[in-house]
Amino acid sequence: AAPEPTASRVFRPGDALCRFDDLADPGSKGPFNVVLDGEETEIFLVRKDGRVHGYINVCPHRYMPLNWKDDAFLTFDKTRILCVVHAAIFAIEDGSCTTMHCMEGLSPVAVAVENGEVRLIGLGGPPV
Repeated sequence: AAPEPTASRVFRPGDALCRFDDLADPGSKGPFNVVLDGEETEIFLVRKDGRVHGYINVCPHRYMPLNWKDDAFLTFDKTRILCVVHAAIFAIEDGSCTTMHCMEGLSPVAVAVENGEVRLIGLGGPPV
């Protein structure tokens, strides 16, 4: 059977979001619909230098999704995370804002790489 499209599926902690090898390095994937602490939200993944980082897909400045199309969360040179609404830029490593457009960083989501899959753990946490 073909896998379900990620847009229609809701992921919960412990679920595999995607295969580690499906994430380019550097690259991004998402959004994924997830349930965290009982609330449904969207997250995205970024891979850089062999590590995977997860963040909630909400710009802390305008409270809108960061992307304009699926899997498009990075700057053109793939070195930083970009909010397409107002061009705020965030560090891939910790989600901190690196421009004057925002005071807050992105909200991290804990993920783990197990058996070649990227699994959702929960809110917060360091990259894996």
